[in-house]
Amino acid sequence: QSKAELAKGEEKEEANRTLYAELHDKVMECIRTANAPVTAQEIADATGIARGKIVHGLTKLWDAEVTKDRTGKAILYGIA
Repeated sequence: QSKAELAKGEEKEEANRTLYAELHDKVMECIRTANAPVTAQEIADATGIARGKIVHGLTKLWDAEVTKDRTGKAILYGIA
């Protein structure tokens, strides 16, 4: 890989870190203020954030911060 390609990759990673840091606070606030555990789609509807980004954050980045109830058809998220 060239230095330009590596730099571009690093820029993209930094942009993603920044994006998910911003999304984190919105997603966690939504979960905190809900009266019951919520689905990723309910978080998306309430925040305007894409469901896929929410699922990625909740499963890959913020896993230790949330509880997951998998008993129903959809996964319900709460604050750990």
